[in-house]
This record gives sequence, structure tokens and C-alpha cells, in this order.
Amino acid sequence: MEEAKKKKMLWSTDFSETSLLALKATRFLRTLPDSILLAMHCIENPLDDIYETATTSTVKMIDHAREVSRKKLEKMLSEIGVPEKGYRLVVKVGDPAEKILKVAEEEKVASIIMGKESKGLERLMGSVSEYVVNRAKCPVLIVGQRVKNGWIKID
Repeated sequence: MEEAKKKKMLWSTDFSETSLLALKATRFLRTLPDSILLAMHCIENPLDDIYETATTSTVKMIDHAREVSRKKLEKMLSEIGVPEKGYRLVVKVGDPAEKILKVAEEEKVASIIMGKESKGLERLMGSVSEYVVNRAKCPVLIVGQRVKNGWIKID
């Protein structure tokens, strides 16, 4: 079936443990007929340690961060067992919350799935997940690690 007719789910990751849990939570949704997973990462700062950038050229930094992001996405999807025909990679540069909402709207996704992780200033200024939940035009599933009496484990 051509992709335009499939139900699209947008999974956004910052490569954190909670975003991996969110990917695992998509397992049952991915079994729905005629569905495809848009696996998205947004590069906010190409100098971030996760990209292992070793160049000083801005263009090369961004290109390198995109390539590292694609490889990390493919690795996560492969480790979870998502078949290649079941997903499409989306790598954007800019504000993660705004880019997630823009992709969701442009792609007409049925749902957004993401992890909730508070880092640095997000705790003071509001998180990406909170921003997306309050502005998305489709259902949003937020997966967090903490539960009432301990930690959740999804296999």
C-alpha cells in the first residue's frame, strides 16, 4: 500500500531512555494494518555530545549531526525489531517542539508518541512534551520512566 494512504504515527526521540520506552510502547500500534512509523529526531544543537562533532564548519557540523542521528535512529529501530518497510526516518534541525508539531501537521499523523525527560532549563521553562501536548492537533502519548512505587520496565 502506498504510504500516503497509511496511518502515520510520529515517534520523536532525543535518544534518552524514556524515548526508547516510548518506541517500545509503539509496538502494539505498529501491528495495526496500514500503519507506518515516522521516526523523528530534531537537532537542536549540533555541538551536543551525542553527535561527537569534531569539525568547526557549521555546515559540516549539521551534516555530521544528521548522519549520526540517522544511524542512531536506525540502530534503535533495528534493536526493537521494527522492519525497514515499517518506518521512515525524519531528521530536522531547530526547536524540537516546533519541528515535531510542523511534521505532525504536514504528514497528517494520527498520533504522536514521545518520552518525557526533563533536562536542564526544561525543568524551569517547560518541556518539549508539555508544549507538544498543549498544541498538537492529534492525540499525543507521553511515556515516562517513573511510576508511583518505582520504575517501569517495558520489554
